[in-house]
Amino acid sequence: MSGVEKENIEVTQDAVEELVSTDEAVEYIQEAVQEAIQSQEKYDGCANLNLPDPSLVHYYRSHAKRIIWLEDDIDEDAIVIVNNIIAWNIEDIGKKVEERTPIKIYINSPGGNLNECMAICDAIRMSETPVYTINLNMAASAAAAIFMCGHKRVAMPSAQFLIHLGSGGTMGTYQQTKSQQKNYETTIQVFKNIIKEQMGIGSDKEEEFENLIDGEWYLYMTDNDENSEHNARRFNIVTEEIKSLALFNE
Repeated sequence: MSGVEKENIEVTQDAVEELVSTDEAVEYIQEAVQEAIQSQEKYDGCANLNLPDPSLVHYYRSHAKRIIWLEDDIDEDAIVIVNNIIAWNIEDIGKKVEERTPIKIYINSPGGNLNECMAICDAIRMSETPVYTINLNMAASAAAAIFMCGHKRVAMPSAQFLIHLGSGGTMGTYQQTKSQQKNYETTIQVFKNIIKEQMGIGSDKEEEFENLIDGEWYLYMTDNDENSEHNARRFNIVTEEIKSLALFNE
């Protein structure tokens, strides 16, 4: 309180009343009350603001860094991943590969629709801008195929993969179901070829690969047996293991 001399005053009701009755004290109190009123007005104004959904804030912050989170079932909404990859490649036209900001896809997904999966795989494989795929825990079915298309493929130490040919069904007339079945078989063969190519399966592993992919083929980062069918490294699924969270800042 400026202007009010500091003295040793006996703290009594009369002393307090005398102190606050000075001009300096009254001025100080009035200023404090005015500041409190202004602070309340600012608070009231903020209270009426419609704050953005935290999930949208997370999305736009990630988008600005070219980060995609694949954490749910892969459905028709996942086609936005293709849109983003195309858009970022257009932004990078004229830049050398090493000058481009990599696209990072963080995966923890049980899989999903085959059509959207193959569209994403094609976009990743054709992307001139580097696309890194990161398995945080589980990349199953369609999500495993998307993971394997990454230009750099990294996984957490306990990450798992599930590779299989999925499931489908037909409905309609006899001719319709017959055509649908033929189309599904053709699509599955293309899907299988993508996985085979990305894993670099040669003649020495081709028979083993065909037998394993016809079932529920689980692979683990924790399996270090060089002869194990469940060893993710043995089948070239990953290019690098995450050993430090510092990798996420690269």
